[in-house]
Amino acid sequence: MKNENTTCQAVYQVGIAIYGIGKTNAEAIADAKQWVDDPDNLESDLDKGKSNNYGDMIIITISKAVEDKADEEGGEIEIVRGRDGIYRLPGEKNVLT
Repeated sequence: MKNENTTCQAVYQVGIAIYGIGKTNAEAIADAKQWVDDPDNLESDLDKGKSNNYGDMIIITISKAVEDKADEEGGEIEIVRGRDGIYRLPGEKNVLT
């Protein structure tokens, strides 16, 4: 049985798109490097994105539903940050475990 409360990490350009997904930060970064314009500078861009402004590259925790939708439709999907810090789809139940 699939655990619907599973989360993973994602490289997210704030307000724009998810570029990489993985079980760990390193996996998400490796996945994102194939999609970003400047893969050699991705890790330094992530360090600069601490301010969480529009366009910043950051690492976020996402729900399984976000992962599935990004896999199906690509990274340009609407997501919202829950009170627990996990990014979910709009209307997705915020389950704290």
